[in-house]
Amino acid sequence: MGENQESQEVLKSTGTVGGSQIVNILISLVKTKIIAVILGTTGVGIVGILTTATDMIKSIAGLGLPFSGVRDISIADNNQDTNNLSKTVKIFNRWVLISAFFGALITILFSLPLSQFLFHNSTYTIGFVFLSTSVFFLTLSSGFTSVMQGKRSISLMAKSSVIANVISSFFSVIFYLILKEKGIISSLVVGSFVSFLVTYHFYRKLDIPAHEKISFKESWLSARGMIRIGIFTILVSAFDQLMSLLLRGFISDKVGVEGVGLFTAANTIATMYLSIVLGAMAGDYYPKLASIHDDNKRLNLAVNTQLYIVLLLGSPIIIGMVGFADIAVKILYSTKFMGSVAILKWQVMGDFFKIIAWACGYVFLAKGLGKLYVFFSISYTLAYLALIYLSWDFYGFFSIGLSFFISQFLAMLFTYLYSYFRFGINISSKNSKVIIIMSVFLAIAFCSHEYFTGSLRLMLSITALLLSFIYSIYNLTLIMDIKMLVNRIIKRK
Repeated sequence: MGENQESQEVLKSTGTVGGSQIVNILISLVKTKIIAVILGTTGVGIVGILTTATDMIKSIAGLGLPFSGVRDISIADNNQDTNNLSKTVKIFNRWVLISAFFGALITILFSLPLSQFLFHNSTYTIGFVFLSTSVFFLTLSSGFTSVMQGKRSISLMAKSSVIANVISSFFSVIFYLILKEKGIISSLVVGSFVSFLVTYHFYRKLDIPAHEKISFKESWLSARGMIRIGIFTILVSAFDQLMSLLLRGFISDKVGVEGVGLFTAANTIATMYLSIVLGAMAGDYYPKLASIHDDNKRLNLAVNTQLYIVLLLGSPIIIGMVGFADIAVKILYSTKFMGSVAILKWQVMGDFFKIIAWACGYVFLAKGLGKLYVFFSISYTLAYLALIYLSWDFYGFFSIGLSFFISQFLAMLFTYLYSYFRFGINISSKNSKVIIIMSVFLAIAFCSHEYFTGSLRLMLSITALLLSFIYSIYNLTLIMDIKMLVNRIIKRK
């Protein structure tokens, strides 16, 4: 496959996943706005803490299977061995079910300690017991999604994601409108159940042949490879979630629960828009790398092709978010959350480096280098938290954003340099040109928001955004007809 054809394929898959992410974001915008207005900063903080806690438990109990399984399923599917594929999927699903029960049990057993640690009382003990069902269904949902991802069924993934989000958001809004803060637990539980039903419906469309009965011993012997790699990812995920909880506890101690709400708002906005780009990477890029993990030449082409596309698609969004950070907070939340703007700008700029780091970092996982992945991820998280702790007395709440920016830059340097010296992954001159040009536009957007006011700020921000958008569209049209791509995406939906 030639470079231009490779770019076209990446653009198509990125457009499909990115398109569904845009729809999901628009849906989430409405839900987020309602939560912010009805629950305020305290309610948003509670939602953030509960979601982080359940995500951490799900990650620990899941043994990393939803991520590591993608690699094995992708390799089996690429070899076009139907029998091996059905066997791999059967074993994978069995262990995902076991991990789902394990996660629910952990949530119940630790419901009281979790409530006391996170809220300094036992108020949410029963709430965590109910959230055990959320952990159960979300684990199963992630398993079904992993099978679709491993088979690179991008269209099914996109459809299931959008439909699940629409239905779960509808119920969430109803619960928040009627029950206010008392509806938080119900919203999370019902949302997870809806996600399970919808994901399972689309999973069945894969029509994977049923495999003959497999003994527990045989499934364990086959699953050990997935679990071994999964353990590394789970260590990282669990560590990140634990550090996220500690960070929220640190912020709460320093500036109260409202500070946690402001941090959650900035973090949610930064994560929400970036999911358009990184979601596409996780959706098709990772299974593709896994299927060619032993060919460094093809890996280099795949990394550069993916990086080129995501830089062109993601940079204008990043530039727009930096230049109009205050407007974004007002629209998505309310004026009560304006304190989050200071850290949001730096987080968003750090995401520019994160795109590059992720493009190179996925090579570690595709190669099966679990220990390296753990070392890198934990080192990055510790550096991030250490920077916050050391700089808090000087910069206060602002240190969160600045520390994120610095740590992401360091992460980018490490992943690229290691990939370059170990696997020969070299950022092409074409990508270097895009990085330099977009960095200039990003600097203009940041400076306009940081140092100017009124019409001058608006003019500079709009100019940076428009120039980056025009530059991206021009380069994308050299790859393929954008209008044709949009029509294809609409027809698929």
